[in-house]
Amino acid sequence: MQSNPQNIQMQEVRGNVDKTTKEMQKNLTLLHQREEAITSLDQKSSTLHGTSQAFQNESTRLKEQQYWKQLRSVCLVLFIIYEFTLFFIFRENFVPGTFYAIIIGGFVGAVSWLWARFRHLKSLGALAVPLYEAV
Repeated sequence: MQSNPQNIQMQEVRGNVDKTTKEMQKNLTLLHQREEAITSLDQKSSTLHGTSQAFQNESTRLKEQQYWKQLRSVCLVLFIIYEFTLFFIFRENFVPGTFYAIIIGGFVGAVSWLWARFRHLKSLGALAVPLYEAV
């Protein structure tokens, strides 16, 4: 009679071990699936970050391009108004006035272009490639 209760107890223990093993395998499978999902999400996040950075750079470039187009248009209209005024009102100073307007306009244009280049280089930040390699 002692062997019968021991068999029952052994079967209960084996049943509990089997149940625990199956639950552990299930948990490991779920853990693996979660790890894959997190890895996929991380990759998508990195891709989205790169895409948003490229979009921001392109939108900044287009904004600056539109600014320069608008500035050129405004300068051209102002120069035409200046020339008409100079020609019809101050005819005797037309040639020297035009010469000085071109010189001043060129200087202002060059300074503003250099300023824009400086801002662009400043926005790039630190060099991506080191100038020398540390030993």
